[in-house]
Amino acid sequence: MLIAVLIGFGACASNTQYIERRNHVTYSSTDWAHSDMRGLAGTPAQPEGGMRAFVSRLDYPANLRRRHVAGVMTVQVSLDANGRVVSAKVLQSVHPQLDAIVLRAVHETRWKTATRAGKPVAFKFKFPVTFREGA
Repeated sequence: MLIAVLIGFGACASNTQYIERRNHVTYSSTDWAHSDMRGLAGTPAQPEGGMRAFVSRLDYPANLRRRHVAGVMTVQVSLDANGRVVSAKVLQSVHPQLDAIVLRAVHETRWKTATRAGKPVAFKFKFPVTFREGA
């Protein structure tokens, strides 16, 4: 059985890129550069070190995979003009343990600030994280 974790930032599924595979789980994301967030702030906030930096903080626990806990969660993140996480919350949950893992990853990730007209701005966005069987 193949398990996948997909992280989307408003981009279409055709832009999915492989990020890494560990512990029998494939972690991938949509291409941030094609995200519909680009128009919201000029340049959207993004993880320092790219999506790989964010994905490296995720772990899909084996006990949940064995129980076939899967689905799409939605996370909302607010950053200040310095790229610090002001708030992060789950708008749609799959499982409390997965919620905690994704929120921890959001808080542990260093974020490049969003900009508008070349100046740093606060930025609020939401994105889905899909936990599913298959790739």
